[in-house]
Amino acid sequence: MKQPTFPTYKTPEIASNWGCHSCCNPLNPENIRDDGYADGRGRYCIKCDHCQMTTWFDIEKELTK
Repeated sequence: MKQPTFPTYKTPEIASNWGCHSCCNPLNPENIRDDGYADGRGRYCIKCDHCQMTTWFDIEKELTK
């Protein structure tokens, strides 16, 4: 089975600028949550204030240490 590919960003602020993957509205970087998944598996997420959907992504490793 093909594994999902999650986008990787340098910072949560950059991830939030891309917006919600569901409704495309801006995300609030203060709402970031570490879901504890392995790196490369959408470890971080931000819940959209507008549609309440969650967008998962990864942050580059050197910044998460």
